[in-house]
Amino acid sequence: MKKIYVLFVALISNLVLNAQVFESFSYSGALNANGWTTHSGTSGQIQTKNTASECGNSLYFTGLEASTGNRASLIAGNSEDINKAITGISGTGYFSFLLKVPSTTGLHVNTGAGDYFIGFGGAAGSAMTSLASRVFIKAGATANTFVLGLTNNSGTGTSTTWNAIEYPCGTSIFVLVKLNILTSPISASMWINPIPGSTESIANTLNNSGITALAAFGSIYLRQGGNATSGTGNIEMDEIRVGSTWSSVTPSCSQILS
Repeated sequence: MKKIYVLFVALISNLVLNAQVFESFSYSGALNANGWTTHSGTSGQIQTKNTASECGNSLYFTGLEASTGNRASLIAGNSEDINKAITGISGTGYFSFLLKVPSTTGLHVNTGAGDYFIGFGGAAGSAMTSLASRVFIKAGATANTFVLGLTNNSGTGTSTTWNAIEYPCGTSIFVLVKLNILTSPISASMWINPIPGSTESIANTLNNSGITALAAFGSIYLRQGGNATSGTGNIEMDEIRVGSTWSSVTPSCSQILS
């Protein structure tokens, strides 16, 4: 019992020190009424989804610390973009999240450019101009699948690097992104389905195409792009973690239970 208590305290301390945001959507309704700020589009469109899912009303990934609360729903054709302020990150930042794509409805076709839905913002609040470490999505070449891509920042020279692996619709995946703003150009890295509780490994996807710098880690943002038939689609997101270390955004259930 003492060992479990000590490990629990150590884990909580690590989260407090290293994670600036942990969003489990432990509320109902609009995200902009619960700590997020609308910076573009129609206010109040991004809401929690409170129906039964893989773990209560939440998404689930094997080995990751158990999900709680509800999940967020981004809808094809909606326009609201939101952000949540973060503090304490300089140089290198990490974020992770669970993602479920029920179907390819609303996504760009595989030959299209895709669109991005999450990343680090250079500021926080009602005005956002710099949207970095942008995670892109579009339909896969195979029916009922999707693929993810990455760009390091907005601005001159940006070109999306796509991960070739097609992921099945209807199954949650675990995505982790790292952004290093000390390099020139800034460098973004992405891992898909890393092992929770593991040490940092070689990334699945790397991108440093854009030459625009990022002055600061100001926020984490969610974005609904494109239109009802060709954009970010209908996606569900959960367990968003933001931190300054790999370990702070990959907590495993074994860290508590061992």
